[in-house]
Amino acid sequence: QFLRMYGRPTKIHLDQAVALAAEGPQSMMPWQGDINNMIDRFDVRANLDIIPEYIHDRQKKSDSVDEDERQANYERYRTLVENEAAGLSEEQCLHQIYLDEHFGTINKGNEEEKKKNVDKKA
Repeated sequence: QFLRMYGRPTKIHLDQAVALAAEGPQSMMPWQGDINNMIDRFDVRANLDIIPEYIHDRQKKSDSVDEDERQANYERYRTLVENEAAGLSEEQCLHQIYLDEHFGTINKGNEEEKKKNVDKKA
């Protein structure tokens, strides 16, 4: 369950004798007991018991995953739909985002609240 792997840089030897020794039967071993599937004794697959086959089945997705995808798509496209409904062009929206990022948003509601609270001071 806990697999730790280390890697080291190696030099490739172009010597034919070294290459034959590396591919020789003393450094190869059958994977999962299958003689037709030989792997290097340093191959990481030698540490795995099994590799389960991946079966992609769209129908197995749960309803919660579909709901999460719908919610993500809603958040992703909400601003586009709101701007389209308001009749704003993409350039206008991008310009407003630029202004908000560089100069901050202007809150007119705070000024009105301050004027109302001035009369209520004790």
